[in-house]
This record gives sequence, structure tokens and C-alpha cells, in this order.
Amino acid sequence: MSTAPQIPPAGIETAATGRQLERAYAFAESAHKAYEAADETPYHSLAHTIVAAVAPILAPVPAPTAEPPVQRLHVAVDQTIPPSWLVQGCTIDRWTEPATRVRLSANMPCHDDQRVLIPLALVDGGEILVTCRSCATGYTVELVDEEDGGHRARFTITYHEVTLSRKKP
Repeated sequence: MSTAPQIPPAGIETAATGRQLERAYAFAESAHKAYEAADETPYHSLAHTIVAAVAPILAPVPAPTAEPPVQRLHVAVDQTIPPSWLVQGCTIDRWTEPATRVRLSANMPCHDDQRVLIPLALVDGGEILVTCRSCATGYTVELVDEEDGGHRARFTITYHEVTLSRKKP
């Protein structure tokens, strides 16, 4: 005499197509284990298929391990920057001019009337942190070697604070 439960095929199919996937999973898994223990396989492959189909749906979604990449915006060397473009991750290139024997100067991206001094030693692959005196926008600055012997300053916005103001009544 068989010890396996008598499960009609319609019961398995209905449970698998129902709204509650947990119940379908538990039902199919219990049927699979019962038939496996009784060495009877009339519905073994169907129950196994349901378990295989439902298990990935019920598996917990792994949490993302890293932050999604920031979409970077590249601005040309001589392009005027609107204030709305000053967002974190924006990359802005500026021409440089010799300031001293060991430093170059470049215009700040947010204020063309302000200049920043950049050590020439950054050509080998370093970066410095710079903060604008007027708007407190933070940048990392690195030097890019040009083919013509000059250099470009690459500003990447690391911090931009939105300042709120209100009119006096």
C-alpha cells in the first residue's frame, strides 16, 4: 500500500497558478518530498518543475552591494557653465596658464573671475581638493597632459550646497 498522499494533478496546477506563491511552493515541495520518500513518481517531475519554477520567484532579492554609478557630465574647456549644471559628479575642463615655475592657474568653473593655483606635480597623477570662496562648491582637481605640451585642469564637483535665500518683506 502506498504511503504517498493522493494528489490530483489539478491540485498541483491550481496551487501553482494561484496568487499565493508561498502556498504553491510549500504544497509542491511537500508533494515532492512525499513521493520521493515513497519511491513513487507519478507526479514527481511535475512537482519538481513547480518547485524549480517557484523557488527563484520566492528567493530574496540580494541587496545592492555598491551604489549605482553617477552619471557624469563632461563640459568643454571654453563652455560657460550654468548654475543648474553644478551637480555632484559633473566634470569640467579648463585651460591652464603658467603662474610660477611650479604652479599653473585656471579659472574656477563656477566663477570665471576667480582663479585657482594648481601644483605642476599633479601631472604625474595626483589630485587636490579645492573649494570656491564665493559659493562653497567643492572640487577635486587633476591635471591632464595635452599633446601640444600644455595642460588642462579637470575639475570634478564633489560637493555642491544649495543655498536658500529669502527676500526681506
